[in-house]
Amino acid sequence: MRTGDIGHLDGDGYLFLVDRAGDTITVDGTPVRPGEIEAVLMSHPAVAQCAVFGMRDDDAVERVHAAIVPARGHAPDGDELRGFVAAHQSGLRVPHAFHVLRSIPLSSIGKPDKQVLRRAFS
Repeated sequence: MRTGDIGHLDGDGYLFLVDRAGDTITVDGTPVRPGEIEAVLMSHPAVAQCAVFGMRDDDAVERVHAAIVPARGHAPDGDELRGFVAAHQSGLRVPHAFHVLRSIPLSSIGKPDKQVLRRAFS
């Protein structure tokens, strides 16, 4: 049965879901999972919430984008966040652009609405 989920089994046979196949971003032919980048960004003290999504530029090249809600009292700097992600992930996973928002738009089931984010920044 195909669900569209990406996960793995641990040594004891427990299933861990880590992302959705439909959310995968293809950067230079390499699949990039937004959940991995979101986990790194959420560990930064200046980030309260985030959503990572792919957008194609004018040349039809897909790029990684990150919508960020700042933590109280912080003003995240794109270059600082870019360096932070680069220190924890490969260069393909470093967001091309950061978009600072007051809140992340949510779908009817409470997940980040990446279609709304793509439309807002296209």
